[in-house]
Amino acid sequence: MPDVGPAGDSGREPADGDETAVLGELLEERPRGVNLEPGRASVRRLRSGMGGHDVPAERVELELGEDALDDGRRRLGRTAAGELSLGGERQARDAGASIAGSFADEQQRPGGVFFQMGLQTTAPDLGVRSVTVEVERHADARGRQLRYEPFRLHVVTMLMRVRGRTAALVAACAVVGAPTAAAAPPQGLQSNASFAASYAERGVTAVAATTQRVSCYTPEVVYLGSLTPSQGYPDGGSTLCNGAASTVEDIGPYPTQDVANPPTRAKDFSESDLHVDPTNARHLIGVSKWIVNAEGYNHLTGFFESFDGGATWPQQGHIPGYEGWTDNSDPVGAFDPWGNFYAVVFPYMFSYIPSGQHFFLAPDVNPTLPRSVLGVAVRAKGAATASAWNTNHGGRFDLIERTPFNGNEVFDKQWLAIDTNRRSRHFGRVYVSWAIGNDDTGLRIYLSYADARASGTHTNWSRPRLVLPQARRVGDNGSLPRVAPDGTVWLATSSFSSGNEPFTMSFTSSRDGSRTWARRRVIVRHNVNGYRNTTFRAAFGEAFVVGPRKVGRFYPLYAAYEQSNPSGTRLFLRASFDGGRHWGRPRQINDAAGTGDALQPNLAVAPNGTVAVAFYDRRLACPARDTMEATIAGLLFDPRLPFGEANYCINTAVQFYRPKLGPIRHNIRLSEHTWDPQLSSPRFDCICSPASFIGDYFGIDSRGDFTYTASVATFNAAGENPGYHQQQLVSKLRTP
Repeated sequence: MPDVGPAGDSGREPADGDETAVLGELLEERPRGVNLEPGRASVRRLRSGMGGHDVPAERVELELGEDALDDGRRRLGRTAAGELSLGGERQARDAGASIAGSFADEQQRPGGVFFQMGLQTTAPDLGVRSVTVEVERHADARGRQLRYEPFRLHVVTMLMRVRGRTAALVAACAVVGAPTAAAAPPQGLQSNASFAASYAERGVTAVAATTQRVSCYTPEVVYLGSLTPSQGYPDGGSTLCNGAASTVEDIGPYPTQDVANPPTRAKDFSESDLHVDPTNARHLIGVSKWIVNAEGYNHLTGFFESFDGGATWPQQGHIPGYEGWTDNSDPVGAFDPWGNFYAVVFPYMFSYIPSGQHFFLAPDVNPTLPRSVLGVAVRAKGAATASAWNTNHGGRFDLIERTPFNGNEVFDKQWLAIDTNRRSRHFGRVYVSWAIGNDDTGLRIYLSYADARASGTHTNWSRPRLVLPQARRVGDNGSLPRVAPDGTVWLATSSFSSGNEPFTMSFTSSRDGSRTWARRRVIVRHNVNGYRNTTFRAAFGEAFVVGPRKVGRFYPLYAAYEQSNPSGTRLFLRASFDGGRHWGRPRQINDAAGTGDALQPNLAVAPNGTVAVAFYDRRLACPARDTMEATIAGLLFDPRLPFGEANYCINTAVQFYRPKLGPIRHNIRLSEHTWDPQLSSPRFDCICSPASFIGDYFGIDSRGDFTYTASVATFNAAGENPGYHQQQLVSKLRTP
């Protein structure tokens, strides 16, 4: 497939409204009405991870002869038709009503499964098509029937490429806004040796925060596991706590549980968010998945806290109060103006069927609690113990919403932003957005808010309201709300239909505290088609932030995103300096002179206006055999023995920019050692599938003259991580 220029084939920057015309041309080139007969394709229905996807969302995979359709965006864990994707919910035209019309893929036909692809009526602003997939219905919670038959096992790597007979489907992947193959970063290319040396040269420090304490908790549902060191799990399966906890957290039993399971060690920690206290720049809190069994994807949300600028992390543990649910996921947090820390959690139920797959919203797990909720936990300023979190409001769970909601059963990808700007009319307001729906293409973005108080309490949560209308059979997820210094709320989101169409990154804004929202405007369309050589899944590949200082008359808007093509995955950055009316040309972020994917960008802007883009980088080859670095990376435990392998192992990196996007030198390496993403990797589908997970995002913040990131690493440099688990590596360097 030929590459498309930064603004389409001609390379020009599209004018407002051009995106629809260009994508419309692509639609006309694609065959209409492709039918896949039962004898030609096998369809399976799996619950993949929740949007971050921890909540197992369903996924559909096709097998065409020897080639498999690229799973595309379903690596995000989006659900197939008729399935629940954790954390997402469907849109309504207003806060109280469902959208008009029904979705073909929501019709219940338990007796059969077929796959049909064809063009659907497209929205004038997005111009996309959808795929209709019909599958068996969900388990009947009321009748408490455990239906295992939907799980048709077909183990296949989610990262297989699209080839041969599926080439016609790839035509739709030509993207408005995709960069050309000849594009190079404005700072120029950098040699691998220079990048490798930049960790020391730029004075980066990094600590594996989650190795500094031993955390335990009692899971509602136990999964023991059976993978071995030779399969990439040096410390595979569950490990009982046996008095090893050093966090002084409550390890159970818990009043919300209806079982008496033994306390288990939290061993893997991925998918993080990190924030610096606006009242004390040496105080940081990060949140991440707190995983007791990577094979079973069994986890709660946990936290790690520093009081000395990230050198030590004495307070950490799982966030208490929601242990009665099987899991909770998609960790995210933020400080309010007074130094209280808010975490939004997504607890949900599932059980394990004999194959190890997740039975999402299983009715027999702790039946007195809702099947899933969107909850809040507040850590008040000055909290002195790991268990000092408040999860109650008005004498009940501090819940924003619970399912079912407008007839939908799934929440997904929550995020929050807090207005810390004293000149804002809504100073202290806490905004929480998330997706609601029953399937991927029915997901819609809703938002609720409450006003925080200096005491660490808050007002009641507002009634959730739809943020953006959306065309039928087009889904929205991965919302990112941000608050400008004048109190304007900006929100970016990803839109998608079924199949291999590109993502559309768009945004809206509210100037009245989220009561009304401006019309949707497109930032970019881009491909996120997965990564080569390894099995960890792709995510949305998008980041969005608002600058704290005006550039001209407006606060700048910055958007970073992945762009995949046959040569690999690169990262690009765009900015708007006129309130989102126009976006500048994309600038490539990663500056590797050779090969190597760059992925999962995240953005922060320092108080001085310096822009930081952090990302995972695979330009450095895995360490060579019989070297100390290979031992530190644990490559002998990887069944693929990737010694010297290119585009396989990972480092964390950052690129700094001036407010108008002038690059400040080159990419900087933030991890002292290269690490292997295949080791101890959570199986978000099940033990029966090799598809794995390093998190769908990681944390970054810039404040107090320093930039911090919290990302995954599996290396064992000095005996601190002998099981080569996914740990939270917190890196720190001075902000230019």
